[in-house]
Amino acid sequence: MKPCLHHITGWLFPVFLMWMLVVGFTVRANHATPEISCLEVHPDGSVTISWTNVDVDVQQQNVFYSADNGITYSRVGQLDTYNPDISNYHHLTADAGQAIRFYYVEIIYPDGTVESLPARTMLLFAQQPPLSGVVVLSWNDMQNNSNLYQIWQEVPVGQWSMIADDYDRTLYNDTLQNNICDDTVSYRVEVVNPVGCRSVSTVAGGRFSETRKPVPPLFDSISVNAAGEVVLGWTSSISFDTRSTILYRNNFPIATIPISAPFQGFLDIGVQPCIDPDLIYSLAAEDNCGNLSIIKDDSKLSPVFQHSPVTFTCEQQTVLQWNPYINANPPLDGYQILYSLNGGPFMLAGEVDAGTTTFIHENILQDTTYTYAIRAKFGNSTSTSCQKVITTGKYIAPEFIYLANASVLPSSQMEVTVDVDLAPLTCTWEVWRSGRLSVTPVLIKTIERGEITDVPMVFIDETADVNMESYDYQVKVVDSCGRQDLVSNTITTMLLTGEAISNEENHLQWNACEGMDAGIMQYRIFRSTGSMETLQPIDSVSPDVLEYTDHLAGQPIESGLAVYWIEAEENPGNVYGYRERSLSNRITFAQETGLYMPNAFRPGGLTPVFKPVFLFFNGKSYLFQIYNRWGQMIFETKQPDEGWDGTYMGNHSSTGTYLYRLVYQDYNGKTTEKRGVFTVVN
Repeated sequence: MKPCLHHITGWLFPVFLMWMLVVGFTVRANHATPEISCLEVHPDGSVTISWTNVDVDVQQQNVFYSADNGITYSRVGQLDTYNPDISNYHHLTADAGQAIRFYYVEIIYPDGTVESLPARTMLLFAQQPPLSGVVVLSWNDMQNNSNLYQIWQEVPVGQWSMIADDYDRTLYNDTLQNNICDDTVSYRVEVVNPVGCRSVSTVAGGRFSETRKPVPPLFDSISVNAAGEVVLGWTSSISFDTRSTILYRNNFPIATIPISAPFQGFLDIGVQPCIDPDLIYSLAAEDNCGNLSIIKDDSKLSPVFQHSPVTFTCEQQTVLQWNPYINANPPLDGYQILYSLNGGPFMLAGEVDAGTTTFIHENILQDTTYTYAIRAKFGNSTSTSCQKVITTGKYIAPEFIYLANASVLPSSQMEVTVDVDLAPLTCTWEVWRSGRLSVTPVLIKTIERGEITDVPMVFIDETADVNMESYDYQVKVVDSCGRQDLVSNTITTMLLTGEAISNEENHLQWNACEGMDAGIMQYRIFRSTGSMETLQPIDSVSPDVLEYTDHLAGQPIESGLAVYWIEAEENPGNVYGYRERSLSNRITFAQETGLYMPNAFRPGGLTPVFKPVFLFFNGKSYLFQIYNRWGQMIFETKQPDEGWDGTYMGNHSSTGTYLYRLVYQDYNGKTTEKRGVFTVVN
């Protein structure tokens, strides 16, 4: 184990006591005390001892040596000659390279002996704490005087240079020079004595490396090219021993560029800067020893990340947004917003300050491909974002809306016919309805553009009560921008009402059908009295006439029911090419023909049964009874088509007078009762 300095300095007192014991009884001559001036340790471990203060009458000079820290000494050499300036002796077997050696000299004169104070060789230690870049030198003093030291360093091998002079302590920290990388470095300490000699320590050293971090490189710019690749450029470190620049992406090294490369930059093709907003790049300089410069957060850069543009076709705007450009050097001046149309050259859309990261591009064109890029500006440098492409929508405004018809079907449902403009790709039609009773308009149907493939558009309004009121229909157009740009004409439907003036006359009334583009040419009156639908009207009136009286005298009414409806016929000349017919609701009158009761009946004759005679019967609650002259009921039926066949309990009734009783309700619920007599003739 190598001795430490505090152990070395602790030797002084016991060595001095031993020296007193040894020399205390020596006869001292009346001469000057010799002084060891220098102890030079040679690389081979030998020591040259130099001393002064020797008088001319010297007889012999002896050199004593101790290898046990000055406890015991032995003579290692003598001189028999006189040197008036300095005396020296080369101790070849000192082995002082690894341990301290003590020396003193004895001068013998004719009249006595004089000894010097002991001196010791300098043992040098050199150590480098881990990752320090500093070599710590420590050594012991020579013990015989106060010294100023010179510190020498050998690097490269064979080339010594002094790194400190007039140094007055025995501990020295040497900060290694740049470019010392696991190199052999040796040290020695010297003390120059004015008498012309020098004391030299042992040589200590080892393989050492400097750990001085190089000056960081500086980014010049970071941009994204048209191919979506990140382009980075930088200025290399100014440290002379820098050998390369290391590029990091998100704290992971991705490239090492030698500083000898003609282009200090990198094209990063392994990322997607158009969709990844979290790319962060940083740089570090690497010197010849592998030392890396410090990477500070304020030196990291990210490309300007542009979010996907959002286009509002109706407002003719595109909203752009991007992440702020960080750590600009010099500070950020602002942003330029660039755009191109359909792949053409880029143009300036506008500029914003450094604190703004949004921009609204006004007055954009429809159905056009826009390419956007954001450029950060700082000093004479710029950084450009990834390009984002968007195609604006095509807005086609609806040009017309026409409500052609609203007509009542035989099923009492309302059929609405609308002519729409199919040019817009997106559109909504709202059908509104109000009535003479339900005055407040209500939205009854919403029709989307995708539901219509052809025109006219026809739909059924199943919620309309066509027998209660007349309705006004209107269609509103809501375009793809949510604007209600067009409103159709209003169609007014017909409500037909009426009353039976007599069994032979029915009076009809209706409101005008309004809203057709060409107006109404005439109203046609239809009546149906049978099971088959009537195809031809019974009459027509001019458009200013809204009532009609139907005379039924002599008209065959098969079912006893007369069903009426009105048809409004449009004039020719409709600008939309239509000529519509709008139908009203249907109303029904029950026509009761006169009742005839025969006054005689022959069973088995031409008339097989006796019963009331109706041309048709629309009543209900029918009851027909026959009584004999004693008041006994001999026949009863509730079916209008059944009659009495002249029998009772299987036996023919006798000739004579009989009574009948007839009770029934007509179509309108009026109850009628008739009584009378008739004769049975056998």
